Amino acid sequence: MNPKFPTHLLLLLLGTAKVEAAEGSQALTVHAHRLPSGIRLSWTSEPNHRYRIETSTAVTSGWTNTAELLAATSEAAWTHSQATLPAPHRFFRVLDLGPTPVAGLTSDSAFRAADLVPLELTDLFDRSGKSALEAIQVASALAPAGGLAVTNGTLRLTGVPASPVQYEPLPRDRFVLVPLQGPVVEIHVLYVDFTRGISEWRHVSEGTDVIFRSEPGAQADRATVRGQYRPSTFPGVVFEVDLAASTSGFSEVDSSGTHTLTDSTLTGLVSAAGFRQTVQTRSRFEFVSVRGISGRLESSSTSENWNNNTLVLGGDTFAWNNVKKQRSFRDGKESQLDTYWNASGTITRNGQPFGQYRKTLTPVGVSVIDVRFQVVLADRVIDVEQWTVQTP
Repeated sequence: MNPKFPTHLLLLLLGTAKVEAAEGSQALTVHAHRLPSGIRLSWTSEPNHRYRIETSTAVTSGWTNTAELLAATSEAAWTHSQATLPAPHRFFRVLDLGPTPVAGLTSDSAFRAADLVPLELTDLFDRSGKSALEAIQVASALAPAGGLAVTNGTLRLTGVPASPVQYEPLPRDRFVLVPLQGPVVEIHVLYVDFTRGISEWRHVSEGTDVIFRSEPGAQADRATVRGQYRPSTFPGVVFEVDLAASTSGFSEVDSSGTHTLTDSTLTGLVSAAGFRQTVQTRSRFEFVSVRGISGRLESSSTSENWNNNTLVLGGDTFAWNNVKKQRSFRDGKESQLDTYWNASGTITRNGQPFGQYRKTLTPVGVSVIDVRFQVVLADRVIDVEQWTVQTP
C-alpha cells in the first residue's frame, strides 16, 4: 500500500493530533471528540475517496482493518463505540481502491482506459470507415439502382462462397450490417462526396453511437469523432468522446512491393462518470512489403505510440509524460521482442512521481513468451497490454 496519508496515530487523549506525513504529501490533522456513543474522529478529507482505519494490539504487531469508509464531502468521520481507544490506530487514504468505482471504473481500470481508449477509437474509425465504404460498393453493385451510389439497406454475410452477401433494400435510412458472428452494426451515411473524398457517417453498435467525419487536407487528412463509445474492454462504461485527428503520410505501390507510412495526432476530450481525460497522443505506423527471391511476399512493420494525456480522477490530476510504446512485426508476427519492443515514460499525480512504464518478457512453456506493457506503481503493477507470442 502506498497511502497519501500514511498515518500512525496512538490516541490516548482527546483533542487534536497532527499526524506525520510521508515525503511529498500533506500532514493529516485528526480531531477526537467524546460523544455519548463513544469517540468521534474527524479529519479533512478528499471527496469521493475511500479511507481505511486499522488497529493493532501493539505498535510492533500487525495491523487489522477496523473500518473503511467513503468520504462523500470534505470531512470524514468515524466513531469508535467505546469510551477509550486502548490500541493504536492508523488512517489511510486508500489509493489502491482509488475513487469510488462509478459506472464500472476503478482506479486501475481508469488508468488502462486512459491509455487504451484513444487507440481503440482510432482503430474503430478505420474499421467503421472501411465497412461503410464496402457497404456502399456492395449495395451499389447488388441493388437495381442504375449505377447510383446506394447508402441504405441490409447486408447479411451468408458464409456461402457462391453468394457471400445477401442484400435487402430496407431500411431506407441506414445500412444494417449482419456478420456471421458478433454484433450487428448500423451505419448511417450522413454525407459522402467521392470526388473530394469527404465522408461523414454514424456508427451504432452495442451501446456505441458516434459520428465520424473524414476530410482530406493539403498537408494532412483530418478526422473527427463525437458521441458515446462503449468499449468491450471496459464493460458497462460509456465514454463521451469529442476528438480530432490529423494524419499525414504516403503509400507507394509498384511491382517490387509496398511502402506505407502514416503519422497521426489525436487531441480532444474523453469523459465518463468521475473520469475526464484530455487527450494528446501521436501514433506512427510504417509498413514495407517486398517479393522475395522465392516469389513469396515478405513484410515488416513498426508501430509507435506517444502519450501525453492528462486525467482528472476523483480530485487528482494524473499526467502521462512522454510515454512511448513501440512494437515490430515481420510477416504479421511479433518480432524483435528483446530489442525493439519497449514501453517507457512516467505518470505523475498532482505533479509528484506516481508510475513508471516498462516492458516484461516471461517465458511460458516451450517457445512461448508472455509480453506485457505495464505501469509500475509504488504498491502494485498494472498490466496495460499483454500478448502471448509463439517464437520460432
